[in-house]
Amino acid sequence: MDTEVMNEAIEVAKSLISIPNVHTVSKVVTELLVDKGVSVSKLTYKNLPIVIARLEGHNSEKPILLTTHMDVASPGPLSLWHYPPFSASLIEDKLYGRGSVDAKGGLASAIVALRRLASDNMKIKRNILLLALPDGEEGYKSLSVVKELKGCSAIVIEPTLSISAWVAPIICTAQLGGAYIEVEIKGTPSHVSTSWCAENPLMSVTKVFSIVGELWPYHSLYPTRPGVASEDLLSAFLPGLPTIVPVKVQTRGKAHSTPESVRVRIYSTLPPNYTANDVIERLSARLEIENASIKVVEEIPFFMEDANADIVKSVYDAVREVTGVHPLYEWFPWPTAAHILKAHGVANEVLIMGPGSFRLAHRPNEYVNVNDLVSVIKIFMKVAGG
Repeated sequence: MDTEVMNEAIEVAKSLISIPNVHTVSKVVTELLVDKGVSVSKLTYKNLPIVIARLEGHNSEKPILLTTHMDVASPGPLSLWHYPPFSASLIEDKLYGRGSVDAKGGLASAIVALRRLASDNMKIKRNILLLALPDGEEGYKSLSVVKELKGCSAIVIEPTLSISAWVAPIICTAQLGGAYIEVEIKGTPSHVSTSWCAENPLMSVTKVFSIVGELWPYHSLYPTRPGVASEDLLSAFLPGLPTIVPVKVQTRGKAHSTPESVRVRIYSTLPPNYTANDVIERLSARLEIENASIKVVEEIPFFMEDANADIVKSVYDAVREVTGVHPLYEWFPWPTAAHILKAHGVANEVLIMGPGSFRLAHRPNEYVNVNDLVSVIKIFMKVAGG
């Protein structure tokens, strides 16, 4: 059976990874599920497709919801890839390609699990649904139109199962929050030929960058700077402290003039007991720039699920049974759909789990291990009671 499941998982995952367009991905997802008798419906959000698949179980109360996204991050410079990013190259036991681990490998596992539950006519305990969203890389705003799903036990499919720092599989009952913060510095513009008359706000941007660098977490014994610290340490130590990075600089002004203002967009992670205002206070205490202001653009608070929630216990037992190892609980290192599912009432309880390692997401030569795909298929089927 494992060989059959693996071959099917590889075939489905390759078909998804090779497609960069969410519209075509949604068609393939629909065809793969309808082919095995799974009921599928569709919604749209700003002309983007949302796929909802459903298998009926004995008990219609609190259905199990598997959810992930169909879009992928930009592949970046092609010169950094060993294989074309949408080739879905299978090398030994690894499937390479943009989105292989984030999150088309997980989507493939969910599809194969539903196909097998449907085709084998297994008696599943609870309704099981798959929700494939088009905008995971843009913040899951499409969830605002998903009105028909309420009170589910949800698994957000993101790469957690194999992370090299730990030998045990990981399930995430929490996720780091995050905040976008904007520093605006105003000046007095002047024509570039008489720039000495101006107060050029761009001249103060380097100070903002310097302050951000000073606020990066520090440890007295171990190096913590990116490019110097070991990745295992960064993954284990830094999630407990806010990491602050500049992500965008934008000027406002007229042609041939120095800027009227410059805006520096900053992203900060938000671990437990930290808010965006805490980060702003730390920035403000060091800024000391005239005509500068700081505001919160977007804030996603730290999220944690109750470790005694039914979905947590069900997934824990399934992972232990499939892998033979007790899983570890961890935080997921960036915001997922978890908090939005609960905010919209789609889910009452949420867990984050899926094939692969989050360290490979958004990087060149991203891959997912096919053995992880098979393990997660089995886990999903056991959680469904099949």
